[in-house]
Amino acid sequence: MAQSRQTAFKLRICDIKNNKYIKELGEWEPNYILFNGNKISRVNVIANIIVKIESPDKSYMSILLDDGTETIRAKCWREDTKILENLNIGYIVLVIGRIRQYGEEIYLTPEIVKNISHEWVLVRKLELDKLYGKLITNQNNKDTKNKNYELETNLINISEERIENLPNESKRQKIFSLIEKLDTEVGADKIQVIDESGIDKFESERIIDDLLREGEIFQIKPGKLKLID
Repeated sequence: MAQSRQTAFKLRICDIKNNKYIKELGEWEPNYILFNGNKISRVNVIANIIVKIESPDKSYMSILLDDGTETIRAKCWREDTKILENLNIGYIVLVIGRIRQYGEEIYLTPEIVKNISHEWVLVRKLELDKLYGKLITNQNNKDTKNKNYELETNLINISEERIENLPNESKRQKIFSLIEKLDTEVGADKIQVIDESGIDKFESERIIDDLLREGEIFQIKPGKLKLID
């Protein structure tokens, strides 16, 4: 059963980061932020790439995006890293993707990332001002943004230092890969995925529950898992 694709709302990054991320209890409903009266799961942002990292085997890539209001990471795994592979620091990009949360971090899983000209930054600013009103900034906001940027950069530096020590495939990625591998027309058997993962049963079930809540997978019927198309 395919899932319908939600509208990608044009937003400032600060509006993504500063609104509460709400996790739905039902597995069919996507998680979202509530902004301007809308439940928003997918966004369309224009920003500058200020940091890019990748694992040695290129099974993981991320970029740190800055639109002048806030910063946010866009992260990809496995074959999806091709979305980011030809992008460089300094590029202005249009990003369409889903809002995710892992731990305390709000990030994006990109579906489309397109290198665009600098002129689009002003066009988007005018669009957002018209949609939501002009953004009011003060020194406190700037200080908060700087602190958030420093935190993001520190986290990325830690990731860069540790990334060579990570296994080629994270536990989460391994579960995801097994669901894809074992999927038939009726889905991948949950028990088989857990058994073949070699990961502790409790931890495997927690990872699967996280993937269900985040909308990365769904149950086509009880005990049968499928990736979101």
